[in-house]
Amino acid sequence: MEAPSLAALVGSTIVVLIPALHPAKLQQVKLLAIESYGVWIESQAVTEQLLQFAGRAFSPRSAVFFFPWSAMTLVLSSSASPSLSEKAFGV
Repeated sequence: MEAPSLAALVGSTIVVLIPALHPAKLQQVKLLAIESYGVWIESQAVTEQLLQFAGRAFSPRSAVFFFPWSAMTLVLSSSASPSLSEKAFGV
């Protein structure tokens, strides 16, 4: 199996663990761009927090966030093969 490429996932929703967002919660984010030092993402969860902090229900522009590679613990994607629960199938 060939390793996935982050570049191929630009524009897609990916799952990340970024302790600066939450120390243990996986977050769905949209991968906007990749740079040599990190990634640009859009996060609805963080946008909701910013809007609440600002006391607003909307913003005319979407917030985007840059995270350096050192701030990311995990990036989760998927492969073309199926997944199953070994426990559920008694394996």
